[in-house]
Amino acid sequence: MELVLYYHPLPLADPSRLRSILAAHGAELRVVSHPQLCRPLGELAGLSGLSVPPSAREYPRPAEPVMVFCGFSRERLDTVLDAFKACGAPAALKAVLTATNQSWSLSRLADELQAERAEIARSLQGGK
Repeated sequence: MELVLYYHPLPLADPSRLRSILAAHGAELRVVSHPQLCRPLGELAGLSGLSVPPSAREYPRPAEPVMVFCGFSRERLDTVLDAFKACGAPAALKAVLTATNQSWSLSRLADELQAERAEIARSLQGGK
């Protein structure tokens, strides 16, 4: 099953446009609430049999929207991302659910993505 885990820092943000785009492509949108930010991504995606110890580190609540694509092939992911772009979907940190990150919380994933973005920006500025 293809689904997108979606978090938005503004609780009243309306995900209906994203939900419509995904439904048109046979995929589901699952909104992640503030209390679920510390739960493992795999659990939020409905994977069974996960035995994940709680993280000892607290991660900040993401300051921007986050999308985690679960169960998409590369081709299907490209198709959905193109549809998001064509419809003016809101900007968000994006990632694919993997064997490595399925035990991470959404907050940890967002923290990693933001750090990666900052590193890329530094390298583009000549490593300053």
